[in-house]
Amino acid sequence: MRTIGILLSFCLVVAACSKQETPASEKKEEAKPAEEAKPSPEDAVAATPDVVEEPATPDVAEAPPVEAPPPARLWPTTLDVSVAIKPSQLEAAFEPFNEKEIVVAGHPMFFFDEDSLKGRVGLNIDATNKDTKSRLVECTMKADDEEKFSKTKVVVLKGKAEGYNNNWKHFVIKDCEKVAILDAMPARVENVDPDKADPAAPIPADQLMELVSWADKEVLLVGSFNGQTTSTTTYGVSHRIDMYDAGADMFSGNVSVYLKEKAGDEHMGSSKVWKVKGKLSGGTSFRRPEVVEAEFVEKVSD
Repeated sequence: MRTIGILLSFCLVVAACSKQETPASEKKEEAKPAEEAKPSPEDAVAATPDVVEEPATPDVAEAPPVEAPPPARLWPTTLDVSVAIKPSQLEAAFEPFNEKEIVVAGHPMFFFDEDSLKGRVGLNIDATNKDTKSRLVECTMKADDEEKFSKTKVVVLKGKAEGYNNNWKHFVIKDCEKVAILDAMPARVENVDPDKADPAAPIPADQLMELVSWADKEVLLVGSFNGQTTSTTTYGVSHRIDMYDAGADMFSGNVSVYLKEKAGDEHMGSSKVWKVKGKLSGGTSFRRPEVVEAEFVEKVSD
């Protein structure tokens, strides 16, 4: 038995020695993971996408609302029959100088070549006109002025406007006072403002007449009316309506309109708006501008 044990031990030793160790030179190194390459500064710049920086929006204060300019003043010289206007516009423009201070210039219509300013003095732009001729402006002096001068001179007068006399076709001014005596007519005034009388810029008599002479001017009104008055006189039958602005008070009639033909029910009523074309007489009716020979042109709304 002892001999068998020794033999088994010997075999185990031999088996262990038979295992040869692999040489270090033949050993294969295990592959290590590759290190990530670090980009150079130049590569980093190239890889950066182009970014466009938008300029910062400066803080801008909110602009105040812009008010619409007031409508241009209406004059006989600017009235356009192709453009419809409200009755209130015509009423406001019709007598712009009345009861306001006004300064005018013109040749005095003396009967003699030389005289002074007394009583009623007519003004014209023609130095040859005598006081028996038609005048453009009639001034009633506040007090007699004793200074005599030639009618070839131009006199500047200021006073309070009474208005246009449609019968005599001249403009009337009261409480007149002499401002100056000139050798020639002053220049026409640009952008006349009836609310600002300027002794340094008097309105020539002929220009003043252009600004107040509405007679025979055609006008196109747009508005409403509620009723009509039919009258029979020696001149014939007339049909009068009092027009007011659409949507305004029915009792605020601004213009007296005399129709060629009687208005029908389809024309009357505050909700009905019509365009009416006619011709200004130059005077007033019931203290309103008077339009004659009028007719309905177009229905604007029902």
